[in-house]
Amino acid sequence: MSRALRPSGHRVAFRPAPYMDLDPEEVVGWAGGPLAVVDCFGILPDEKIRRYFELGCEIKALGRGHIQRIKEEVRSAGRR
Repeated sequence: MSRALRPSGHRVAFRPAPYMDLDPEEVVGWAGGPLAVVDCFGILPDEKIRRYFELGCEIKALGRGHIQRIKEEVRSAGRR
């Protein structure tokens, strides 16, 4: 996985199985910085979504309307 995410403009899509335990810090490190995370299956827990936002990533997810609220909470916490 770390090789696939190296800074190159490429991104990887994956299904749940072993990837559910990926640590957001590791994923961002492998990518060389913030990246776009697309959760097509609605499987990322709010805690991981929040952490990806804290790390400067953008998150898109199907059927997860509250993600914008999480994003705004993270932004507001950063301004304090």
